[in-house]
Amino acid sequence: MHNLDIFLPEAGFLALLLSLGVNVLTPLATWCGMGLHWRGVMRLTTCGAWTAFTLLLLAFAILVSCFLTSDFSVVYVAQHSHSQLSWGLKLAAVWGGHEGSLLLWALLLSGWTALFAWRSRHESDALFPLTLSILSLIMASLLLFIVLWSDPFLRIFPPAMEGRDLNPMLQHLGLILHPPLLYL
Repeated sequence: MHNLDIFLPEAGFLALLLSLGVNVLTPLATWCGMGLHWRGVMRLTTCGAWTAFTLLLLAFAILVSCFLTSDFSVVYVAQHSHSQLSWGLKLAAVWGGHEGSLLLWALLLSGWTALFAWRSRHESDALFPLTLSILSLIMASLLLFIVLWSDPFLRIFPPAMEGRDLNPMLQHLGLILHPPLLYL
């Protein structure tokens, strides 16, 4: 473990907080911009969607890294992984519990929002910024829930010596693929 690796869970939580902030500020800025008839409101809304998605992708990648490196100082990793699991099962364990499943859901919802923003970026429809604003508010609500009650980056001190292991029922291919396919 490198010296800065010990701060990865905090960086993941910070990425969650920043994405929450972007998802709160994007609708506010959009509504102000629409009220002032500002032409750049569509670019602002699109930029907000992509920024929120990038931050959530970073948070998810950090959680994956915590699982792959068996960072048992993270409560969620200690509850759903084991140092002897194969890397494939460690990857599946990322969404094998409540916190990771919600983070995956938020990531995919944010990804679809960013894709919608990219696809509609050249349209002059007045509903486009409003649609993205509503999607941002939905994302903000989900992220607020994750940050307050389902933090996947919560730490435990001292770190657990070993993880509890992935639920044996979730070590089946069908149940490994179920959450990602369900959210798509």
